[in-house]
Order: sequence, then structure tokens, then C-alpha cells
Amino acid sequence: MASEKVIEKIKSAPSRAGVYIFKSEDKIIYIGKARSLKNRLNSYLGAWNKGRVYEKAYKIMEQADDLDYILVGSEDEALILEANMIYQHKPKYNVSLKDSNFYPFILITDETYPRVTITRERSVPGKYFGPYTNAGFVRDLLDLVGRIFKVRQCSRSMERVTRPCFDYHLKRCTAPCARLVDPESYSKQVEELISFLSGEVEQVRSKLVRLMDEQARSLTFESAAKTRDVVAKLDKLFPPRSVILSEKRNVDAICYSGNIVLVLRVIQGLLVSKLVFEATDEVDLEEIVEELYERRRYPSPEFVLVEKVEELDLKEPLVKTPQTEDEGALLELCRMNLAEELKNRALTAEALESVKEILGLEKTPRFVEGVDIAHTAGKETVGAVVSFIDGKPFKSGYRIYKLSTTGGDDFGAIRELLTRRYSKHPLPDLLFIDGGDPQLRAAQEALRTLGLTVDIVGIAKEEETVITPGHRFDFPHDHPVLRFLAQIRDEAHRFANARHRRIKSKEDMLSLLDRIEGIGPKRKRLLLRYFGGISGLANASEAEIARLLRNSTLARRIKEVLGGGRK
Repeated sequence: MASEKVIEKIKSAPSRAGVYIFKSEDKIIYIGKARSLKNRLNSYLGAWNKGRVYEKAYKIMEQADDLDYILVGSEDEALILEANMIYQHKPKYNVSLKDSNFYPFILITDETYPRVTITRERSVPGKYFGPYTNAGFVRDLLDLVGRIFKVRQCSRSMERVTRPCFDYHLKRCTAPCARLVDPESYSKQVEELISFLSGEVEQVRSKLVRLMDEQARSLTFESAAKTRDVVAKLDKLFPPRSVILSEKRNVDAICYSGNIVLVLRVIQGLLVSKLVFEATDEVDLEEIVEELYERRRYPSPEFVLVEKVEELDLKEPLVKTPQTEDEGALLELCRMNLAEELKNRALTAEALESVKEILGLEKTPRFVEGVDIAHTAGKETVGAVVSFIDGKPFKSGYRIYKLSTTGGDDFGAIRELLTRRYSKHPLPDLLFIDGGDPQLRAAQEALRTLGLTVDIVGIAKEEETVITPGHRFDFPHDHPVLRFLAQIRDEAHRFANARHRRIKSKEDMLSLLDRIEGIGPKRKRLLLRYFGGISGLANASEAEIARLLRNSTLARRIKEVLGGGRK
């Protein structure tokens, strides 16, 4: 039975912007915002009168015994107040969307000489594009952006004039740091980049093809070949099959089921990303749209396609059902992807539950970390940590640690790695150690020292026996539990060895640099700072080094010792 007190307060609510607060026994159960409190709160009365058609609104009305509201000057102020209050009180009926992946954006900063960069937060002033499905695509996109538009990607201060960095010599930046480009010309570069990131891909491609033809006609075949490579990369990133809408429009399609939300983003007719979110509870359309476009401030499309339009208290974007064949096909694609996502999650949940039951774990291992140690004859020891969430690698969580333990003491290295890792970071549901009983005991000792406990599992190297403290499991090679753990082991081993080789290579080259006659501490600092590290120096041309040092003999000596790069 709905509270008479709540009903009376709804009927007397003003037609003003504000935040409303439902309470039960003096505890806040829901916080919302509205352009018109009267209209918005009356929708709860409508939901109550219709019964459980609108399940969530019905539950709120059923449980609330009081209602309060705060008037503000505008809807924007209401949005800010609502977000702050939800963060502070965390009401049980306020749903929060959690990214299944931490999606990247491309940011063009708001500066005199803007820079373009990848970010996963929206805290810096500027123009944001995205979010995109994965960081690999975005890195490739930024590489292409550097080749075509030559907008700076460095974080140098532009307040004083400096020497141009390595990107200028690679013809990937017009060097505003050295004032080799005037503000007007640089602004034009940025405008063209914004147009490209806004979806004008075909326009850029046509321009590049014309340039390539002109270069070929003027017999500058090397330049034509470089332009051809850029066009090929553009086609790889934006193949013709990614065209979803015949009209160049910005559209999002949203499908959801239970607490899983899937969004397909189309920019100027091109499908650019698939975003998956997991909510803390079942969601409705209004909550999804508010979370994405108001609280998270995702760039608003022209309209959002959904299966069924509800009565929404929203200023923008326009939410509608498909009106054309193209729009219908896009929403159907969204439905197919959601169905696949739900199926995969069901299979993953079943598999992880099976791992828990068979190994006798305390928790279902949704969050697993695996560690491995790598060294060269007991020296240059590193420890690697890889993360898996719901059975999939979470590469943003990968970390490498340079360890002080030497002499090939793997047990000491494990103790040092885990002590450093878990004195600052939360424990996973399951910790995987590459090794058998001795390695597991070393891990337990390290965690005991920190006053921590967690389920630990390993695989003995020779027998492929799965080991937990006090138990051994001999699974067939095709058993899903062994395959799951072997995937974590192999990934930890790959990551540890790859990073160890990279670190060792850099340290070897630094050691070689120290032995070059004529390179003292001052010149070494100059070279590494100018070329961005030892790898940049190794890839630099002899002419570039000579120009910096004003010494062609020393430049030749450096290239002879380090090799690599261009002559």
C-alpha cells in the first residue's frame, strides 16, 4: 500500500527543476532529478495505479514512507546535485552501470596548441570522441592521425619555445613547440582532425587518393608509396563493410536485458564501437540514457534507437524506434550482439562455478591474477602480474615489477613480488602461481606476513598437475579446469618474458652507451631526453644525432655501437 503522506507530497510538488528523494524508515532508497518535479513525480503515481507494469517505480512507491525534494535553478544544477547525492548515499534503487571494459576515448585538449591523446577519464577540458571498443583500435587510429594530420601527441608545455621532438623528424607533427607552424595553420590541422574523428572518413580518403595520384604523376614514387600505405591503413581501420547506415548520421542503438546493457555506436554511418555494461540491478531505459548521456557525458547522437519507447523525462538525445530499413537492421544487429553476450556470460559463469566446486575455492574466481618470475642467470629479475576478469585477459591490469632478489632465488622473488603487489592492491578471488608446492608455500608466507589470505593454485611444471594447498589434481589435458589455469599460466609466462627481454635490451643498450668514448653523463642525459629514451636514440638517424651533438664523428660512433634506425 502506498503511503498517503508520499501521495500527498507528490500531488503538491511544484513544476520546478529539482532533486527528489524517496525514503523508507528515514533511509534514502532512491534519488532522482527532474526538469519538472510535478510531472516526474506524477509518473510514479501513474506507475502505482497501473500495478507492476513498471516494476521498479512500483517497488519504490510500495516501500517509501516519505518524500523530500530540493529545488534548484536549472536541470543542469539538478544533475550535479543528484550525482553528488547518489555518490554519498548509494540508495538501493539507484542503478549504477559498470563497464565490462574500461573504454577509451580520444581527447583533443582545449589549449592554444591542442594535443590529441588517449584517455579513459573525462576530467580534462577538451573535445572527446568515443568511447571506442578497445585500446588497440584507438592506438592504431592515433598512429594514422599522426601520419595524416600531424597534430601533436606529446605532453610538452607550449609556454616556451623548445627544440622539436622526434615526431617532427618523423613528419608526424608540425612542431608547435618550436613555433615552426603558425597558430592559424595549426588550428586548421586540428579542425580537419575533428572532422575526421567526427566521421568524415571518406572525405579524408578521397583527399589522400588524389594526393597519391599527384605524387605518382610528378614521379615522386617514394612519397606516393607512403601515401598508399596510409590509405591502406585507413581502409583496414574503416573497411567498407563497417558502413551500417546509408545516410551519414550519428546514431546509438541500445538493447538491454536484466542488468546487461549493450550499445552500438554509429558515427556518420560507420559502426565504430560496441559497448557492454553490467548494472548493479535490473535497469530501465530512462536510467540507461541518463547514466550514459548525462552523468557520463558520452557524446550525444542525433537519436537513440530502442525496441520500445517509454515516456521519458529527458531533454536529449531523441529516443525512438526504427523508422527505416537501415535503422531496423542496426537494432537487429544490437539484439544479436546482446544475445551473444548473454550466452557467453552464462557459459562463463557456469565454467567459473565449476572451477570453484572442483578446486574447493571460497569464491567463484571471477577476478584472477597470475604471477610469474623471469631472469637471466639470476640477474635482472622481474615479476609479472596478469589479470583475468570473467575468464578473459584484462590487459589494463597487467603490471611488471623490477625485483631486487637475485641469484635465481625464485622463492624469494615470489615473496618480494607478492609483498609489493598486495601491500598496495586488493586481492583477487584466486591467485595463480606458476609452480608447485614450494612456490605455493612461498606465496602463502608472503601473504601471511601481510595478514592476508586468499585461495592459491598452481601447476607443477613437469606433470601438469594442478596444486592447491593440501591437494593435487591430475586432470586430463583437455579438462576445462586445466585449460583455464593453463591459459593464465601461459599468459603470465609470455608477459613476463616479453617485458624481461625489453628491459634487458634497454639496459644492455644503456650499458653500451656508457662505454662510448666521448659520451659522458651530460651528453647521455641530452641524448636520452631529446630522443625520448634509449629506443628512440637507437632508431634515430646518424644525421639527427650529429645535428644534436654537433659532432658527426661521435654520431657515427653511436650508430656503429647501437645500430638500428636510419642512416
